[in-house]
Amino acid sequence: MRQSDTKVLTVFNPILRNANELWAPRVEFPSVYFVDRYVFQQHRIHVPTACPGTSAFPTGFIGATQAEQDSYVSAFFNGVHKWLPVLDEERFRARLLGKTPAELPADVALLLLCMRLITSAPSESSRNGTRTELHLVAKQGFLNLEMAGVLSVECLEAGLLISLYEINHAIYPSAFLSVGACTRYGQAMGFGGPNTLKLRPPYNRSELEESRRLWWAVVLLDRYLNLGSPSRLVSVYDPPDDGSMVIYDDSQETASANSFGSSKLGRRDQGCPALIAQATRLLGKVLWHTSHNYGSEMGSEMGSEAQCLELGSSLRERQEKESSQLGRTIASLIDAAVTEARKWAVPIEEQLMICYSSLLVLYNDSKACKGDHMRWDEQTLAAVETTRATVIERCRDLLSDSLSSLESISPFFLHCIYMVAILGQSEPHSVAGTRNVLVKALRRLERRWQAAGVYIEILEAREILQSP
Repeated sequence: MRQSDTKVLTVFNPILRNANELWAPRVEFPSVYFVDRYVFQQHRIHVPTACPGTSAFPTGFIGATQAEQDSYVSAFFNGVHKWLPVLDEERFRARLLGKTPAELPADVALLLLCMRLITSAPSESSRNGTRTELHLVAKQGFLNLEMAGVLSVECLEAGLLISLYEINHAIYPSAFLSVGACTRYGQAMGFGGPNTLKLRPPYNRSELEESRRLWWAVVLLDRYLNLGSPSRLVSVYDPPDDGSMVIYDDSQETASANSFGSSKLGRRDQGCPALIAQATRLLGKVLWHTSHNYGSEMGSEMGSEAQCLELGSSLRERQEKESSQLGRTIASLIDAAVTEARKWAVPIEEQLMICYSSLLVLYNDSKACKGDHMRWDEQTLAAVETTRATVIERCRDLLSDSLSSLESISPFFLHCIYMVAILGQSEPHSVAGTRNVLVKALRRLERRWQAAGVYIEILEAREILQSP
């Protein structure tokens, strides 16, 4: 182990510092919640919450002053929150007012730490500049609260930000395992189904909407991890379709950024979270479709060769129809979202990248399996070309504006760039120029999100495989 690594561990690992100072859990979680649902409900057993003064990590990492905390909290809400709006900004800020780090509940302090983590830039002096002391402290803090029996929305939100940080910087297998931990954590709290036992039912409409957004965000990251390997089983099913997802934002800034509502603070309309939910649902359908091996359905039921060919032809035809229908549905969602966004003057570029990723993955699968898209209608094929053009134009804008912020870039944009690069262009003469633009955009994005550099390496590996 390097000396610097030892220093990092001793900062937050009490075992290495002094066994007598081992962080001790102070929460007694009622085991009956998991062992016997009926008894838990009937006796209305109290579930303790994280108390102030029980921080699971050194509180110095979240900053000693309110101004220091406000700096990265504002950076979070002006960055990541713009494309993945989960937290209620005003409710969160209200919990921080007038409190020192030692006075914050352990789960709120951890969420604050993870906001600082996701807004921190990688070190330019180190190849592993994202595996920082802050990252290790956040991971250890999350584990400590889990061992203490703390189950809360704030803890799950912290886990979500840790997962997103690891995805954005391609820290694997940690990213994959962290998202899996979030899905199980959420299920333990009662997320994921209409009939599941809720550990703490939402107190008001604001808490209800925040919990919905949070769970959809967890499902979205789970789907993202399967983009490169659709046959891998997802960790969680889509949430039930419980009607429209109305968003109630409690600040003017958040309302204008995350909803299609008017400028009046009292009016709240469906917005970006609703688009994320619908796009995530369609992404799940795309992953299921592209991973489904129709040939395996025949299995041992195959009869003669003629019967096998007939059955195989029927299955392929069904798959082509499903692919075409799914493509039309995604294209329709894109059109509807763009129309609404234009109507209310709300930027939804990053949320649309989820739809673009789905469409490009579906198109690539259809191209690989059939070699053409005879069953795809003109509208859907036009949507694919528009998607390509949009991603390329976005890359050009990124390169032409050196001052543009990269904080609110979603990992789906990186994936879209990669997909456009491997799909090529419909006009052969422009392939080289377009690829150059895409790679340059990834290199610029790598300065902030190191997953972009991984995509560049994979593109180079593909070139080697395709070379004569």
